[in-house]
Amino acid sequence: MRNTWFLLGMFLYIKVAKNVDIRPEIIKHCRDKDRLIGSEENDLYLLVDAEVDTTILLECHYCNEKDDQVPKIWYLQDRYQSTTEAEISWGMENNMSYNRIHVTPELSLVIKDFEAKDAGLYKKRYVLAEDAHLTITCPESNMETDVVWKKDNIGLKKGTGQSVRSKDPEPRVLVDTYGTLYLLGVTQAEAGNYTCYVDKVNMLKVKVIVVSRSLILSRAFLRHVGYLGFILLMGSFCYCAGLVITCYHRDKFTVTDYKQIEARENNKADFFD
Repeated sequence: MRNTWFLLGMFLYIKVAKNVDIRPEIIKHCRDKDRLIGSEENDLYLLVDAEVDTTILLECHYCNEKDDQVPKIWYLQDRYQSTTEAEISWGMENNMSYNRIHVTPELSLVIKDFEAKDAGLYKKRYVLAEDAHLTITCPESNMETDVVWKKDNIGLKKGTGQSVRSKDPEPRVLVDTYGTLYLLGVTQAEAGNYTCYVDKVNMLKVKVIVVSRSLILSRAFLRHVGYLGFILLMGSFCYCAGLVITCYHRDKFTVTDYKQIEARENNKADFFD
């Protein structure tokens, strides 16, 4: 998953089966870390053929590896890249797995009942809050390989810390002798495209987005306000419906004296009969 991008192709496939398992089969797709790389252009995307009405999973890491658990956001762009990429929106279900499109705890993307409109270019990006830290290891790097990191096509010196802003008292970007990239106490200046080369071969490319903590908190607040508004709306609807029913049957609640109350208690009559 050098560039962590997926290109979904769509084709129709019809078959007849006597015995059908009603449980949806999840078809997983991931990028092999030890794949052969012919050229950077041909290795830019992982091409996925997805059948209509199937459930697919795009893993957020190399095959047979675990995710680094750093917050990420999935983006979608049309296959022809004629429109601007947009963040994938999820459903309103509290349990994410109930939504047709959702992410797993490992941050892999799941698309249920794949449709033609779901075909497109899927991208994964790192999202960091200000002052957060991030560590990225360049694949296939060791003491014997020549590892080069670049930020927005500008080389980063190995073994020394550096900062994009000259006013920073301490370096915020560091590449150690093993080729591992460290982002420390990130700001908006550290956002951008980071690319790792091993022996002049492009092995990894990630995009880092830095957002303010207040923005993250406000998004979470607005999301929960939406949930609360939905609950209040349903509660208000039920309350108003109860008032309407009560008003419609108001004659059955009319009691003129205590004798009627006693008679109803004795007969165990239902007020709504």
